[in-house]
Amino acid sequence: MYLVQILLPVQDQAGQPFAPGLYSELARDLTGRFGGLTAYTQAPAEGIGEEGPGGRAVREPVVIYEVMVDALERTWWRALRERLQLQFHQAELVIRAHRFSRL
Repeated sequence: MYLVQILLPVQDQAGQPFAPGLYSELARDLTGRFGGLTAYTQAPAEGIGEEGPGGRAVREPVVIYEVMVDALERTWWRALRERLQLQFHQAELVIRAHRFSRL
């Protein structure tokens, strides 16, 4: 099995929050396709990058959605990532998969 995680920005480059409908639409899509999801919406998750002036660290709050899948449909996940990059105005958005065993 795989645990697939989608890291989503909370706000745009100007610091404005994204519309809640973007998150609820994705949650409906994932729940409909995979039967459920776990959403980390209140945790202090944060992306850190060196994109600021002078290479200064930039901190960005993120929401994490995750689902469990038996097999990776890479074409489907790639299409989802590309759609989300457009919706959330991101040059790159991370969707990652971890192999795991249920205990």
